[in-house]
Amino acid sequence: MPPIVIALTVPSFRMLPCLDPAQPQGRPARSGPSFVRGIGAALGTQMVKIIRNEGGEDEEVVEVEAHVQAENAFFDVDTPLFEGDIVEVADPRRPEGVERRVVAQGKVNNFGPTEMQHITVTWGRLRHRASLPCAG
Repeated sequence: MPPIVIALTVPSFRMLPCLDPAQPQGRPARSGPSFVRGIGAALGTQMVKIIRNEGGEDEEVVEVEAHVQAENAFFDVDTPLFEGDIVEVADPRRPEGVERRVVAQGKVNNFGPTEMQHITVTWGRLRHRASLPCAG
């Protein structure tokens, strides 16, 4: 019997230059390839809003590009993103067009070539703020 040969192909990701050299919060512009833009060429990305310390005096908000899935998302390795942060993603089902998610776990994959370095996020449950009782 002749041997069975299985050929696996790896998609080639086009690495695009940084689209917006003015990075939020004074972060240096990426001078090389980007993981998110690389997978975005094949799988798609969207702009998302990251909110840290929501409602606090030190609240921070940044907009970044990400590849968002139902249970996970992928960000460039230099994205200022931490567990507990709120991420607003596009949601055409909602009148406001936004779904709010919370970062339950973030894994920094800071190894290998620059175009492979990234943060993998697992979404958690967003706790709703307790409403105050009505006076009266």
